Order: sequence, then structure tokens, then C-alpha cells
Amino acid sequence: MGLRFRKSIKIAPGVKINFNKKSSSVTFGGKGVHYTMNSKGKKTASVGIPGTGLSYTKSSGGGSKAKKHTSNGGTQSMSQNNFQGPGSDKKWYQKTGWIIALLIFFFPVGLFLMWKYTDWKKPIKWIVTALILICAFIGIAFPDNLESINLKANSKEAYDINQNVKITIATTPSDYELSNDDFQCSSGKLSYSNGKLSFSASKAGLYSVWAEHNGIKSNTLSFKIEDKAAIAKKEQEKKAEEERIATEKAKQEEQERLAAEQAEAEAQAQAQAQAEAQTTSQAQENNDPVVYITQSGGKYHRSGCRYLKKSSIEKRLSEVKGSYSPCGVCNPPQ
Repeated sequence: MGLRFRKSIKIAPGVKINFNKKSSSVTFGGKGVHYTMNSKGKKTASVGIPGTGLSYTKSSGGGSKAKKHTSNGGTQSMSQNNFQGPGSDKKWYQKTGWIIALLIFFFPVGLFLMWKYTDWKKPIKWIVTALILICAFIGIAFPDNLESINLKANSKEAYDINQNVKITIATTPSDYELSNDDFQCSSGKLSYSNGKLSFSASKAGLYSVWAEHNGIKSNTLSFKIEDKAAIAKKEQEKKAEEERIATEKAKQEEQERLAAEQAEAEAQAQAQAQAEAQTTSQAQENNDPVVYITQSGGKYHRSGCRYLKKSSIEKRLSEVKGSYSPCGVCNPPQ
């Protein structure tokens, strides 16, 4: 891909100097009507209706070739070269390109050299002289009268990467023309054409856009740029993670519920077993009650019998029945 260079400098209202890789030019006029002459002799006139896309352009000169007679009577074709190399017999200040450069940057010398060394037709020389003198007079009599620059855009919205953000430009006076170099941004890309400005950025972040011309600075616009595709992907991943966590939580809660039910069932079974054991023990107690014997004597006694004051040995009735007889005091006959 070849390197492309172009720069425009506004030297007076309605007058711009243009530089690119191969030539330089001067443009007179503004929106709708302008006339351009470049260092190769090409002249272009354009007439259009701003905002409609309708225009008419006519170009002349710059593409013709001069014929040079040779000593043998033939002809030799050669292209016009305004900045001839070392082989040219002209001095640098006699070359068309340098004369045009001096007309732009130091017009008194440029005008002298144009009249003395160029082969332009006199009407062209008079037109160039008149235009330069008019521009000089305008630059002195009517200095740059820009008062303010105001930029407007929806800075509350979050824009997507590579999305063009339209910016409205308002100047005082309203017909004042700004150039590409008057607009700046902290990062990203600005596009300015036919009075329309747009901004875009390829990375997410916060960006600032402003304009400045001859010390007059505009308000600063701040834009938030997001990678909405990446944000949507993160939201999907977050949603999937939340669903996974919810599923695991529900599964854990179900396991805890089943464990609680099982523990409750086991507790109920144990309580039931204890109740049954107590019932069995109570039944056993009723069928085979506890009785007491003394160290001497052949009677068994109930709890609280007066004969147990000195000694008492706990036994089951089934253990002593047949060997001991009931006490007549605590076991009266039925």
C-alpha cells in the first residue's frame, strides 16, 4: 500500500493552500463554488449545490505534453516537470514548482519570478497577481473573525466499537469554514468532509473530541465506546453460570431435604423403639416386679417395708419365688 500525503492550510477566508506527495495547489472559493490551480498547471473549476450532491467540475491544462524540435528535424515528446532534477539547465528559482511555492509562502518574490521566468500566458499571470493581491488585502483588512465553535452530539449514549458518531458543528459566524486540522480527539478516528464530522473508535473506552482554530477552542465532547458483542457474550456466560449455580443449589437443597427426612424417619423409628422398649419394660415390670430380700430371713419384701431398714437386696420376683415367701406385712394375702 502506497503512502498518501495531503495537507491543507487556510491562509485567508476563501483561500487554501494544498500539498500532496506529487504537487501543490491553491484553492479559491468555498462551499458551492471553488477554483483550484496546481503546480503542474492543471486548473479545476467546480460548481455545486451544497447538501444535494449535485455538482459540475471542469478541468484544463496539466495533462498536455510539449514537443521539442531536435537537430535532425524530428520531434521529441517530453512531459512537463516542474521540479526538474539535477540534469535540468534551469536554476531552482526558475522552476515552476518553486515559483508556485514562493507565490504561496512569500508572494512578492513569487510574483517577480512568475513574471520573469514562467512561460504562462499573460492573462493567467494577471489573474494570479490579482488573486494574490486580493487575498493579501482581505487578510489585512478582514482578519480571522471566528468567535466561537460549538460541537453537539448525543454523548449520553454508549456507542459500539467502529460505530460512526455524528457530530454537529456550529460556528460564529455561522458561515465560517473549518479544516480537518481544526478537529482533534484523545484517540480514535475523526472524519470531516463537506462540513460533516464523525467520530469512531476500534477499542472500548472513554474518548474526548474538540475543535481549536487560531486560539478559539470549542467545548469538549466525551464519548463512551463499548464492545457490545463482547459485553453480550459476557452476559450470556454470566447467565449460564448463574443457571449452573442455581441448579447445583437446588440439587444440594434436595439432598439436604432427603437427608433431613431420613434423619427424621430414623429419629421417629428410634423414638418408637424406645417407646416399645419402655412398654416392654413396663410390662416386664408388671409381670416380674422388683422385690427385696434381707441378709437373713426367708421372706421377700416390697419397697418401703419396715423390715428393710437394716438391709435390702434388690431382686426380681422370678428370682426369689420358690426360695422366699412373701412378707406378711408388705405382701398381705389377697
